[in-house]
Amino acid sequence: MSNAWRAMKTTKLTAHRIRHWPKEQVKVLVDSREQHPWDLSPMRLEAATLATGDYASSCGRYLLERKNSVDELISCMTIGRDRFERELERMQAFASAIVVVEGTYADLAMGCYRSKMNKDSALSTLVAWQQRYKISFQFCGTRDEAERFARSYFHQQFRNHLTALLEVQQAMAEHGQELSL
Repeated sequence: MSNAWRAMKTTKLTAHRIRHWPKEQVKVLVDSREQHPWDLSPMRLEAATLATGDYASSCGRYLLERKNSVDELISCMTIGRDRFERELERMQAFASAIVVVEGTYADLAMGCYRSKMNKDSALSTLVAWQQRYKISFQFCGTRDEAERFARSYFHQQFRNHLTALLEVQQAMAEHGQELSL
């Protein structure tokens, strides 16, 4: 049973409760192959083997792919391009998916990376991927900023999921039906 379903079963959901949902009650799955996982506390992390992405919501609808530097992103544009594009294709199946880069857009735009890849080509590739795959790339600067962004991302997505469940529950109640879990 997902955290969202458990929440509905044990708590009377209201829009107010969802808006103020505590981060401590959000569980995020982290790929067991992630070598240096982020600290997303106070959220709960659970190791799992993820077929796509590095972090996922416990309901499995929201995904985050982590790049620990601009250099790693550039590597995905060069030697790991085919593999990464397949990953971006798989990411499209999720309700929401994002790539978070621990580095700055300025470093990418100014060519501040080890690869000899032309900075204009790197920018063109980034724009093409965002348009083709409908996946956002969020540049967070540092690991701490990326962790903070990830906490916000998963917290908001969890609340969005609860809101959708609340809407289903309310629609069923209008028709005299009860959502059984």
